[in-house]
Amino acid sequence: MKKTVKRMKKLGYFYMLFLCIFSCKNDEEVILFHIDVSQATTLAPPETLYSFTDKFAFGVSIRDTVAFVMQAKSDTSLTAINIKTKSIIQSFGVSGMGPNDICDPIFISSIDHSDVLLQDGRVNKFHKVGFNRNLKRYSVDKFMIYPEKIWRSGESNISRNFISGRKVGRGEKMFYIYDRNNDTVMDIDYYPPIKNLNKELDFNNIYSPSVSLNEERNRIVIGMFFFDMFQIYDLSGNRLKTCCFSDNGIPMFNHSDGMETVMQKCETGLIRSFATKDYCYFLRIARDFSSGSTKFCMLIQIDWEGELINAYHIPDKVLGHFYIDEQNRKMYITRHRTVPDIHVNEVFEIVSYQLKEI
Repeated sequence: MKKTVKRMKKLGYFYMLFLCIFSCKNDEEVILFHIDVSQATTLAPPETLYSFTDKFAFGVSIRDTVAFVMQAKSDTSLTAINIKTKSIIQSFGVSGMGPNDICDPIFISSIDHSDVLLQDGRVNKFHKVGFNRNLKRYSVDKFMIYPEKIWRSGESNISRNFISGRKVGRGEKMFYIYDRNNDTVMDIDYYPPIKNLNKELDFNNIYSPSVSLNEERNRIVIGMFFFDMFQIYDLSGNRLKTCCFSDNGIPMFNHSDGMETVMQKCETGLIRSFATKDYCYFLRIARDFSSGSTKFCMLIQIDWEGELINAYHIPDKVLGHFYIDEQNRKMYITRHRTVPDIHVNEVFEIVSYQLKEI
């Protein structure tokens, strides 16, 4: 196994070579390093933990033997599932607009905090999943006030001293780095600059990032939702490296391209990420916007310097926030299937894929 890892690392060094330099509208050169993932391993069929036919499950987080599932089209926002018995423990977190309800919840990633964290897009506070040992009941409890300077955000990551994420619909910046101690925020410009991209388009959408934060390693990794590439920054906002997985890492645009045309050209992107102490994982998906179908789906594992560790083909249509259990080498995610049933058209399954040993 160690030989396999060593071989993968050597491949990473070889393929992280200079690929191309683009001339941009402001004469800035964009240097991309190419990572080859053509030898990806196809994952075996997953184990199904639970199937939802009446709820839209779109995210999962694991603690010990419990899977916490984020859901829509439901009176509650979360369901706790026992991984061993594959049964529901409890549904909780009332969905609604009341003072104690939850609206538009999203999981928050954190390497440094052991709680299951989430944010409510409607109110200025972060939540955590609590557990009453006497009542043996889960609840959604207050974690911290949402700093006003970064509200409202998406793709939030919290460490001991920083928060990083994407401001939703505000300004012309790609992501931010917020210092919790000094209450200061650093906004990072959109990157890469793209020749002929119409300035009137929604850059906040086109440059949507998935964000991974590792304070101990002094790294932030930015996966691009609509570009087949990622960028590595330090916590001072310095961009250290930009890498892509295909020759079309930055699509070619025309100034006359509208938003729909731009989206059609952005077939492949890194739509979700997950951070651990040693690694960063991407969910890489190629889309056909005209039909709404998925061409392929991959899980890619890199270290915090951008070196390829593993690449996997996922043989199913998967979606939403995923979780990596590095101790047991498993990926937990939602699989979406359509079924030929007169009563049920869609099934959302919480599944686990077995990954290779490192």
